[in-house]
Formats: sequence, structure tokens, C-alpha cells
Amino acid sequence: VPDSLMMVIIVGVRADTVTIDDIQFTSVGAPPIPNGDFETWYNYPYHHLLSWDYPKFISLDTFPPYYHAMTQVYFNPPGDYAAQIENVYVGGIYIPGYLSTDEGFLGPHSPSFAVNGRHSTLNGYFKFYPVAGDSMEVVVAMSKNGQWIGSGTFSCGDSVTEFQPFSVPIFYGYGLI
Repeated sequence: VPDSLMMVIIVGVRADTVTIDDIQFTSVGAPPIPNGDFETWYNYPYHHLLSWDYPKFISLDTFPPYYHAMTQVYFNPPGDYAAQIENVYVGGIYIPGYLSTDEGFLGPHSPSFAVNGRHSTLNGYFKFYPVAGDSMEVVVAMSKNGQWIGSGTFSCGDSVTEFQPFSVPIFYGYGLI
């Protein structure tokens, strides 16, 4: 049985935007994903999403026009929020937008929070606006005692303009559980 999870949502490499909300396991009694409903934000000097890692301080972040890789948006107004992830164009290149439960996403990877069972599916809702054939991914990695034992991926390259459900099936290696 896995004891922890790491998850990342990755936007393509161009001017793509993905909006995501209500991430959870399907299993009864599964622990909630910390801030998986994207309702908890810290409001200084602008909205920062809590319990997730993402590019927070891009060089233009503190000066107009305030480019942000993560933005608070509505899932269902007036009070149900979602997280919008964008690639940010700075100095002639795109800084990739991502959202991760692992604080070391760009460095050493480590399990992010405890789980209590062998979950088979991770679900949520998303919208996606790709550019020039790009795609987005939701990647899930399950571990036990620091060893990766299961994983799953959801990918989409089509434009999805209204929130749609997604599911990430999680597959486990033989003999590792």
C-alpha cells in the first residue's frame, strides 16, 4: 500500500493556459488532496495559492503588467475558485507554468503528502487553451517508503473551453506493493 503521493500539472511550451479544480481520489475515505479545491489563497500582494508549488516570482512579477504563472479564477461564481496556470513570456522565452504538490518540482522530487490506500484514480475538472499543437498533462506518482511504486498520466491536446472532468488511472508495479 502506498504511503505518499506527488502530483504535477504541466502546461505545454507556448502561450498555453490550463484551469483546474476539485482534484480528489475516487476511493471512499481517501484523504483530501491539500487545497485540492483551490479555495485557500493568501492575498498579499496578490493572490497566492496555498499548499502548492508553482513559479511565484518571475522577474516581472512585481512590476506592471504583473505577469503571473498562477491566477485565482472562478469555477462557479461567486465563491467557488479554481487555479489557472499559464506559461509566461519573459525576455523572448516562455517560462513554463506548472502546479505541483512537490516543493522540489524543478529539483529533487519527493513525496508530498500521506495517503492511506492503493487509490486507483485521481479525478478533477479542467479547461485548456492550447497553442500550436501543445498539450497539458496531469502526472501522479505514488510511493512507499520513498520508492516509486505507482503512477498515472492524463494528457490533453484539444481545446476544452468549458470545465470537463478528467481521470488519471493509477497503475502499480508488480510485486512492489
